[in-house]
Amino acid sequence: MNEEFLRKLGLSIARGVPQMATGMVDLAALPFTLTGLIDEKDVVGGTEYLTQRGLLPPPQEGLLNETTELVSSALNPTGAVKGGLLGLGALGTMVSGKAAKGSRHSPEQLAKFAAEKEKRYQQALQDRKNEEALNKRLKQKRLDELGSVGSSKFFTPEEIENQKFYIESGDFAGAKNEGKLNVVNVLERYFKKNNIPIEKVSLSNNDHSKSIYVNINGRTVRISDHYLPETPERVHNREQGLLGKWDDEIIISGSHQNLDDILKQITTTE
Repeated sequence: MNEEFLRKLGLSIARGVPQMATGMVDLAALPFTLTGLIDEKDVVGGTEYLTQRGLLPPPQEGLLNETTELVSSALNPTGAVKGGLLGLGALGTMVSGKAAKGSRHSPEQLAKFAAEKEKRYQQALQDRKNEEALNKRLKQKRLDELGSVGSSKFFTPEEIENQKFYIESGDFAGAKNEGKLNVVNVLERYFKKNNIPIEKVSLSNNDHSKSIYVNINGRTVRISDHYLPETPERVHNREQGLLGKWDDEIIISGSHQNLDDILKQITTTE
């Protein structure tokens, strides 16, 4: 064997072995590469991606070299799937207008099934695009409203940034909880500024939840961003008209609430 032959054989092995890993990446991206949505060379971590960047040797020509690469990769899963699809296409051609031997379906029916499957696939892609577009609009709407709507007009720059982080990451539930916490902070600052007695401040959930107990006209009002967990004792006390160590309770629902409306609700509780 000459040195060039051995060199190519070695490159085929060096290219084939990593494909046991890169082949799984290629397989995951297969629905997108086959439909042309993504080019194989743009699939990060895929075989073609690494080849284009010189991290894998280029494929070697020749039957022995190609076979060596295939065996070294322990049968690249993407190649197997593609080969299967091509095989099915060839089988459909061989049938050529009459049912395959032993098949329960005619070529027309098989073609119809394939068309329906493709239609469902395209619909799923479109639904995903619609969902992404909707989330993008909702995200932008929330960002535009933050600091200009409801009680958020009184948020500090830090509070706005904290809530903005959740919105930009797409965690709308987390953004809502952060907004409720910020409203409680706004109310706490308001009571301190106006010399309204705050009897207690309670933090929970690693300081991501807050309750304040404020004295309004001799009555203790619990203002919080969350309800307390249900216990038999609390259920019993509520049935008896007792709320605990407070007379009234206000639960903040979100930063969209107007501060004046919340204050009015607090001062008119009985």
